[in-house]
Amino acid sequence: MLALSRSRKHIVGRWTLTLTLAVVSALAIHFARIYPWHSLYLPESSLAVFDNLAARPISSNTTCFLPGATAVNSTSFKDAVPIGSTDGAGLASDLCFHYDSRFKPYDGGTGGNTYITRAQEQLALPSSVAITGDLIWLANLLAEHEPKSYPHVDWTDATLLSRCDAMQARPSATADAEPFMGVQRPRVAFVVRCYQDFNWSHDAIVHLRALVWELRSSKLEFEVDVHILLEVKDAAVSASMFSNGGRKRILRGSVPIEFWPLVTLWHEQEMLLRYPLGGDFRPGIRGADSYRGCLLPLQRFAVEHPEYESLINWEIDTRFTHTYDRMLESMRSYAFRASAQTYTRWPVRGHSSESHGSELAGRAKCINKSADVIVLSPVRNPQDSGWYWEYDVQGFASMQSTQRAASVGTNMWLSRRAVLALEDMSANEGESFFCEAMAPSLAFRSVPPSASNEKSQCETRFKLVHYPHPVAFRYQATPAKMDNLINPARASLSKQQEQVLKDASYYYASTIAERIYAQWQSRADACIMPLILHPVKTSTMAPATSSQRSRSFGGWILANPSGPASLCVASMKGSQCADFVKTTIRHYTGHDPGDLAAMQAESLFQWDLKRPRVNKPAPLAATARSASVLGFRWRSNVKCKVTWARQPGARAGGSSVCAFAVSIGSYPALACSSKSQTFAMSLLGPSPPASPHSSLPGKVRSPHGCDQIKASASTLLG
Repeated sequence: MLALSRSRKHIVGRWTLTLTLAVVSALAIHFARIYPWHSLYLPESSLAVFDNLAARPISSNTTCFLPGATAVNSTSFKDAVPIGSTDGAGLASDLCFHYDSRFKPYDGGTGGNTYITRAQEQLALPSSVAITGDLIWLANLLAEHEPKSYPHVDWTDATLLSRCDAMQARPSATADAEPFMGVQRPRVAFVVRCYQDFNWSHDAIVHLRALVWELRSSKLEFEVDVHILLEVKDAAVSASMFSNGGRKRILRGSVPIEFWPLVTLWHEQEMLLRYPLGGDFRPGIRGADSYRGCLLPLQRFAVEHPEYESLINWEIDTRFTHTYDRMLESMRSYAFRASAQTYTRWPVRGHSSESHGSELAGRAKCINKSADVIVLSPVRNPQDSGWYWEYDVQGFASMQSTQRAASVGTNMWLSRRAVLALEDMSANEGESFFCEAMAPSLAFRSVPPSASNEKSQCETRFKLVHYPHPVAFRYQATPAKMDNLINPARASLSKQQEQVLKDASYYYASTIAERIYAQWQSRADACIMPLILHPVKTSTMAPATSSQRSRSFGGWILANPSGPASLCVASMKGSQCADFVKTTIRHYTGHDPGDLAAMQAESLFQWDLKRPRVNKPAPLAATARSASVLGFRWRSNVKCKVTWARQPGARAGGSSVCAFAVSIGSYPALACSSKSQTFAMSLLGPSPPASPHSSLPGKVRSPHGCDQIKASASTLLG
């Protein structure tokens, strides 16, 4: 028995050792495959994507901004961007832009877009203080109610172009562009993807202003409308986004007011209801959620906007250093001339690319036809690749045999028929891949001739094109070595290549995109060549601790030693700043800002969303109507009434004074208000009345006296 026991222990020990060695070996092999070994032996690049040139003077003679480019003839830039091709992509290699000449006039002075700077002045904040979410919320509130004192541009205003002197001098994006007199151009929707609680830095605001203006004022062969597709992340307020008041509360803390007319709201739950996609994913990820199904909101947008012939999906943390009209024109022209593609690779300067053999069969098709899908990263094969989402194939008969493709990143240009094909796949057929594989996989789906309404489109297939824009790289390497690093031997999504591409200026986890952009911002003489940089994210504050989240309103507005930076902490008039904020909030929301402490809100925006509010009562049958009493029901059986009476002997300028009172059970009271002889019922009161049947009295001056009160109450209360 003892010998048998020893034998068993020996066997168990051997198996344990073998299993341990196997696990360690597997981890070592995996680590060896994905470790960026190139960083150990390749010298770092100087990232000389700039020419050191004196900045051009910025003209203030025009009512609108005309960016000033500088002519340049430099070879250093080409050495710093070994991936892609400036000339091949159709971008301007002989021009560069300084940051100030590109964005400085968008600070607000030009065009009178000064509501944020006016709010900063009211708070006595230095101009060097960073823009915060609370400042955006307050500036929006002020501009919403006092547009003359806090002016902002409406970017959808059709008269902007006619008022712009600079339009007379603006060059076309292409040298051979001709005026479109009386010709209806095809319409393109440039859809910027944003989300609730996005951190709006000064750069993010001026960049979006430039993007909107450059595309609105462009002289292209197509008309571009900019939209913002905003994800509402707070499930508690998502239902309110369909009402005008709810939409405003969400926008007030999510987007600067000048961009409100461009915004379409959506929520993840809406996508989950519309697209019942199956699949077994890691915890927290569902088939149609905002991460895996990132193109689903764009599909719904396309269905609801049939006026657009194509749509561009654009992440808000992407930056283009030259003007956007030139970028779009070069993308469209390149894709039109190119042949249809399946799997592709990054072109490397100085290296002759080889094809992937049979994987690119049928490549020479659809030349001089409009592209259905234009992507900004190479198109790879997920099958047998080791990609994290390799096995994410839902709704198809077979997982591994289903032909598909993926392009890392979601910035892309889609034709209308491509978007509708994706809609049919996900909504009707229940078929889906991970987001980055959806659109590129259309290259393997044939299109019946009847599906093509335009002679300029391919009739037999979807046309997929990879746009080879220039990309900087962190390290120096020979052309052959660079090609070996970033392009796999076969067109698969290799883990090794994924790690290498983190050192490129265009990749979802780029280590140098922000560094290049920051250098361009900080150096006055830095004149940059055309680059698409991604991601360029705004620096954020460290998350607040649980004790900091429970700070009071006074500590929030003023400096709080134990809390994060607050709205008035940098103000040169601390107490006056706090008083101004409190008064403004109380005046325009009707709520005492002292509620902040009880709400435990982390920002003014969160307080605005969470603060209690009373819905307007439904117009139910009145319990009593007379010359002096109007009764109605509030929600269930709570009886309410409005009473009024003419105040004896009170007249001023022919107007009588009408005294009124509202009784509304245990709910906040209603009151009549008068402004410019217009009466309305508004919801007031930070808390319920003291007793269940207390009243809120008031006085209103009106030429029509109490008859006007009665008419207004009757209209509102049914």
